[in-house]
Amino acid sequence: MARSKPEWVVAIATITGCRQTLLSSLPGNRTNLGQGDFPTYIVSFSYKANGHTLYGSYKANSPRKIGHTFEVSYDPKHPKRNTGNEFSSGWIRAAVWIVVGCLGALAAWFKLQS
Repeated sequence: MARSKPEWVVAIATITGCRQTLLSSLPGNRTNLGQGDFPTYIVSFSYKANGHTLYGSYKANSPRKIGHTFEVSYDPKHPKRNTGNEFSSGWIRAAVWIVVGCLGALAAWFKLQS
């Protein structure tokens, strides 16, 4: 018998910090294609789950206002797992970079063919 997946709980998250960095300075990111460094922002947030304050962060391409609130969903069995924390999915970040690299190479190849 298949186990049912528990429903995630929605909470209100509050942005607690926002700092600018360069994309190439983040772990796992490289800009070896001669494109230079891209500014990005690391946004920190907090939310309450099961009576505890938990924290997360995500990357954004523009600054976010401290104190702004947004909805975040979390796994009630593992409250640190949330929909706002993209750093927990390193393989997704790697897959996105591979796809972007392939599209760039394909575009360069088409340009050379014309």
